[in-house]
Parts: sequence; C-alpha cells; structure tokens
Amino acid sequence: MASVSASAVRRATRLGGSHLEITAFIPILLIIAAISGTVWVYVVRSLSKGTRPLPMAPRSKPLWNPIVVGVTLLIVGLAVYSQIASAQPVAAGESAEPAPDAALQLLQENCLVNLLSVALLLVLLLLRRSARLSDFGIGLADWRKQVRIGAMGFVASLLPVYAVVALTLAWRDPETQHPLLRMLSDHPSPTVVAWIAFAVVVTAPLAEELQYRVIVQGWLQSFLPAAWVIPGVAILFSGVHEFPDSLPLVPLALILGYVYYRTHSYLAVVTLHALFNAMNLAFSLWGRL
Repeated sequence: MASVSASAVRRATRLGGSHLEITAFIPILLIIAAISGTVWVYVVRSLSKGTRPLPMAPRSKPLWNPIVVGVTLLIVGLAVYSQIASAQPVAAGESAEPAPDAALQLLQENCLVNLLSVALLLVLLLLRRSARLSDFGIGLADWRKQVRIGAMGFVASLLPVYAVVALTLAWRDPETQHPLLRMLSDHPSPTVVAWIAFAVVVTAPLAEELQYRVIVQGWLQSFLPAAWVIPGVAILFSGVHEFPDSLPLVPLALILGYVYYRTHSYLAVVTLHALFNAMNLAFSLWGRL
C-alpha cells in the first residue's frame, strides 16, 4: 500500500486534468512531512546526546520451537514464490486480472488465510513447555503505551517512505499499482471497499507482523546481531511485494524492525503497520473523489 498517495495524485492528473487535483494533495503532504520531520529531529537529537529514541524493553529469551519457525519460513517462502510467479508475463489472450466476483472471493479467502495463519502460529508458539505469548512480545500489558509507540513509529515512517515514493514516480503507472488498488479502481463498490479495508488494516498487519517481526526476526536475533537481522528481514518483507511498491516499503520495514527490536511489542508494530495501511487506503479513496 506504500504507493497509494502517489498513484492517487497521478490518477487525478489523468482523470481531471489539472493543478486543482494535484494541489489538493500538496497541503496534506506538506503537513505529513512537517509532522514526521519533527519526530526525526527528536531522533537525531537523541542520537547526538548518546541516547536511543526508544528504551530497550526487558524481555526473556524464548526457546524457539522448530515447528513454528519451519511453518513460518514455509509461509514466507510461498509468498516469495507467489511474487515471482506473478511477475511472469501474461500469455497472449489471457487476462491479468480476475473477474470482479472472483477477485472479491480471492480477497475474502486471503483474509481468512491470514487469520487462520495467525491462529495456527500462536498455537505453535505455545507448544513449548512453559512457553508464554509474552515471551514473544505478544500481550496487552500496558497496551496504551504499545499503541502510542506504534503511532509514533507510524509518524516517523511517513517522511522516508514518501520520499522514496517521490523518487520512484517515474516507474509508477496503473499497471504497477498494488493489486488491491487496481481492484479498488476497477470495482469501487462498498462491499469491495469494506473487504479491502479489512484486509489491509486488520488481517495483513496481524499476519505479517507475526510472521516477519515476531517469528522470523525474533528467531534470527537469537543467534545473529540485530544490526544484520533487521535489514535482512526488511529486505525480505519488501521483496514479497510488487515492484515498485517494494522500494518504499524498505524504510517502513526497517522502522518496524527497529521498533520491535527495542520494544519487543507485537501490538506496537501491528499498530504502526495498520495505521500506515489505513492512511494509504484513505489517500486512494480520496483520490477517487
């Protein structure tokens, strides 16, 4: 969803013409840059004083169940394979997009798969004797603080992400839009909008943050330095998304990885991810007005 605001601006230019549509976005983008910039000023000042922007949260070292790691790596591997397969050219005479009813059914199935994967992985995390979800940063203790940290991470992500979006505008057109944005553009019914919102704001953050940050990053951090793990998982996470959306997702994934590493909070990174997707979806819907 990282390309939504850019695609909305470009779509406004194609459909209407003119500076009126584009300038409607400029004040919002400037406000976003200013707010996000203030967070980065705080980060730079903290680093210059020798302190980290986020305190290191206490945590226990969980014993990783090889089953949960293997299942998660299988899920991630299938996502990588799916991305590679979808990048193959479409044969002549074939349609690249499914019919509206089929597309909606696929979206619903994807939501169900995401929720089932979350339930399965949570159960597998608890298979180890005396294992607790809190060992993996999953819980609602001090949930307001976790949500607040996620919200601040979301604000911090906006400036670097949209800077990369601006730098990659030349590669963006209707054919390179996120599949859900193409679906929203082609079939903008209330039902489709509701299911897309549920997918990108609820099920995708829950599933992806559990897979990439909690399990893959958490497991790798048990035997590798975080300075290697966070960028590696960020690249992996970005790589399972379509180009050029994958490029702006790199800074987002780096921030997600850093937030989880410092806070050990699943709720914080889910909040960050959900807010980011929600804002991008709002940009896309606004671009259709």
